[in-house]
Amino acid sequence: MSWRVAALIVLSTAACSSDETRSGEPIGTSQLEVVVCADGEQLEGIDVSYYQDQPDWNAVAGDGIVYAITRVNHGDFMDPEFDTNWAAIKEVGLVRGAYQYFDPSGDPVTQAQTLIDKVGTLGPGDLPPVIDVESTDGLGPEVIAANVRTWVDMVEGATGRRPLIYTGSYFWNDNVQTDEFAGYPLWIAHYTTDCPNLPAVWGDWVFWQYSSTGNVAGIYGAVDENRFNGTLEQLHDLAGNGYRASVVALDYPETLTAGERGTVELTLRNDGARTWSSHTRLGTTTPRDRESAFASDDWDSANRVAGMPKDVASGDTVTLSFTVVAPDEPGEYLETFNLVEEAVAWFSDTPPGGGPTDDSIALRIAVLEGEPPSSTAAGTATLEAEIDGSCAFGKSRESAWWLLLALGAISGRRGRRASRRR
Repeated sequence: MSWRVAALIVLSTAACSSDETRSGEPIGTSQLEVVVCADGEQLEGIDVSYYQDQPDWNAVAGDGIVYAITRVNHGDFMDPEFDTNWAAIKEVGLVRGAYQYFDPSGDPVTQAQTLIDKVGTLGPGDLPPVIDVESTDGLGPEVIAANVRTWVDMVEGATGRRPLIYTGSYFWNDNVQTDEFAGYPLWIAHYTTDCPNLPAVWGDWVFWQYSSTGNVAGIYGAVDENRFNGTLEQLHDLAGNGYRASVVALDYPETLTAGERGTVELTLRNDGARTWSSHTRLGTTTPRDRESAFASDDWDSANRVAGMPKDVASGDTVTLSFTVVAPDEPGEYLETFNLVEEAVAWFSDTPPGGGPTDDSIALRIAVLEGEPPSSTAAGTATLEAEIDGSCAFGKSRESAWWLLLALGAISGRRGRRASRRR
């Protein structure tokens, strides 16, 4: 399956139509139906509200459930179990999500702000927010679509994640009637053991709610069951936990004479769920793919230092050791790098929780006039995960470059060695 996602919009008939009774409307019975089956692996998950009382989330996690999505509110009714569920789902190691039952006749700004305030800052393992629109409140398609758009724009802007849309094909085709959201990931409600029917404007689905009468360990009574259309790694990508890294240590020469070669050692930790490989490379940034003035003949190219020397699993660290060659023009230089999964994404473009940012891996090097020495004796600096990413580097004659001259860094002495550790 090939898709890109950043948030979830949900128009659903599977949640309760009120806080007392479930909707009796049929699921997926519109005349306009597109039957779409998964083309590979599927992962089991559930969605819950206070109707499930207080689940034993450890038991849920032990029953093959990979993710859980919990309700924030329905109009003025705040789900009394949201806070407990939101925290517990993460504590037991499940991917978690939050949805809001949307009232089309209510103020979409107020509803969006309610969800934003409840979920706070989304991090690794958090799915994009979901808007559950399954009632019309007597409004027509144009008004419903406009109010959904207001909600989506506000939530996406606040969280940095594109929301999911949850709906049944009959509801969308009959009551929303727009292809405006066709580029958003779809959570389809269709209770069947076969493949789900989609609204006419979608060609694929991300989640499928296939039952409202599921039986899962740790939950008393029935629960909504869902399938994710993809692998565990793809689920983590959606939850902002795919490609992530942190800088453990960075050692490099602070000063070089024009033409001199120096060695950089960069240690990184894989904080995401994806394993790094030779396709995971260190590239130039600010701007990206810039030809580096320090490129060496042992780099892959002038804008790519190298790929990973080995596979790096989640939680492992790796050290990249590479050469930089000082340019002929003396001055003070700032060289920045970041990780990129070739043909996929730069790490800093992954949803919030990814990184590092494009200016976090920074080499601030003073290039001095003169003939390069026979061996590199310039000072080195050690920077770690708390690198602030600042691109400020003084241009005046009172800058660190002249300070290093005064300290005799170019006479073969070792320069200062700075270290900042978490």
